[in-house]
Amino acid sequence: MSNLVIGGTGSLGEAFIRKLISQGESATCFSRCELKQKELAARINSPLLKCIVGDIRDASAIKAAVATHENIFHFAALKHVDTLESFPEEGYKTNVLGTVNVLDAFCYLSKPKSYVFSSTDKATDPINAYGYSKALAEKIIKSRAEKFPDKRFLVYKWGNVVGSRGSVIPVFTKKLLSGGMIPVTDERMTRFWIKIEEAVDFIYSTCDSSPSGSTLIPDIGSASVLEVIKAIAEILNVQEYTTEDIGIRPGEKIDERMISVHSGDFDSAHEAYRFKFDELREYLRPVVEVMAK
Repeated sequence: MSNLVIGGTGSLGEAFIRKLISQGESATCFSRCELKQKELAARINSPLLKCIVGDIRDASAIKAAVATHENIFHFAALKHVDTLESFPEEGYKTNVLGTVNVLDAFCYLSKPKSYVFSSTDKATDPINAYGYSKALAEKIIKSRAEKFPDKRFLVYKWGNVVGSRGSVIPVFTKKLLSGGMIPVTDERMTRFWIKIEEAVDFIYSTCDSSPSGSTLIPDIGSASVLEVIKAIAEILNVQEYTTEDIGIRPGEKIDERMISVHSGDFDSAHEAYRFKFDELREYLRPVVEVMAK
């Protein structure tokens, strides 16, 4: 099966490409930065990897890429909450219109059969531009799934992906190692946490067997931001550190949700399974130790 990984130079995209190649499958990376593609190719160094330079905002470019692949994995997004609060139009262009471009190609071309979309807990009862853009993309995907029953459409939802470049874990690690003040937006804040390899394995193990139109959420634990900082400090053997309450930034919630509050069955990061502290520390240890090298 031919696999197109859109946003393949991102953290999750690269990890998924590595998974495909480790299983002897080919992977084509579609992304807009040729330098990142060259660096990716050098790191992976496999004949199973191909790269296509293009932007999902360009309908013709994504159509040409999708046309020759059976499985489409859509990881490309603009995702930084604070940035998109200032530039919501850019989030809309990539996260909504870009998704429509991919879907148009997927739906109306004969070869592609399976479409996987990576979403976020911030799309559940959204309050920020990033969450709104991903929520609207999810609605569009659901609509297409109803109209094209011969194809498979899947949405995967994550919290904070530990080990990704967008994660706060590297920031906390760097601050603790340097002795700098650690910014905390609110001491009450909780988040869902999942390792990048767990997210990749969850996609890979379920994407062929899940019914079209499904939204898939892995078993995922939560912890407060203060607990995460404390756990990283213990891993690094940092005895003393200071935090600074900088206040909630525009578009942030105290607790994220995976399932809507309007549903009869919902959990917030505060109400869901909470990591025990020792469990959280050991969960984060492999990632933090690599970052500390």
